[in-house]
Amino acid sequence: IIAGTYGFSWVSDIEVVNRNDSGSARTIRISGIVDGRPTTVDVSAIDLRNALSLRSTTFDVSMTPLFNDVPPDHPFAGEVVGLVELGITTGCSTVNYCPNQFVTRAEMAAFLVRALDLPAVGGDPYRDDNGHALEAEIASLASSGITSGCLATAYCPDRSVTRAEMAAFLVRGFNIASATGRPFTDVDGHFFEAEIASLA
Repeated sequence: IIAGTYGFSWVSDIEVVNRNDSGSARTIRISGIVDGRPTTVDVSAIDLRNALSLRSTTFDVSMTPLFNDVPPDHPFAGEVVGLVELGITTGCSTVNYCPNQFVTRAEMAAFLVRALDLPAVGGDPYRDDNGHALEAEIASLASSGITSGCLATAYCPDRSVTRAEMAAFLVRGFNIASATGRPFTDVDGHFFEAEIASLA
C-alpha cells in the first residue's frame, strides 16, 4: 500500500524521523526505488495515517530487512529488494544476500534468464558446465544469443563477471541501442568498449 500510494516501485525503509511534543509522529521518511532510481521522501504522519486508514498519528513504523546483511540503510537496499520482488534473486542463503561477494558468470546467467523470462532449451553448448547447478540457465542464455561463452566450447561458469562483461550481457539482453561518445577514458580499445558506451 505504501509503495503504491507514494509512487515507489518498492520500499526498502520507512521510519519516523520527527515527533510532536505529544509523542505522536510528525514526519515519516520513506526510502526505496522510483523509476529505477533510489529515492527518499518525507511525508507527514497525517498523510500516512489517512493513506493507511489509521486511527491516529501515535504510531511507530519500521521494516524488517529481507536479508541480515542488507539493512534498510544499506546504499543498495532498494535495488536488492527490487531484485527479490521481481524474482531475479533469492540471495546467497535464506537469510543473507552477500552484497560484497562477486557475481559469477553462472549467477549472471541465472539473473538474466529470470529477468528476461528466457525459455528453457535443450542442448549443451559448453563442456565446462556439465552438472553445474545453473547449467540450464547458461544454456538458455547461450541460445538467446546473449553470450557466446568465454571460449568456443567453454562458459567459465565459476569465474567472476567483469564490469565489461556485465555491460555486454545487459546491452545484449535488453537490446540497448548503440551510443556514440567516450564516457570513460579507461576503455579505449577494450573489446567491450561499444557495449560500455551504450550502457553509460
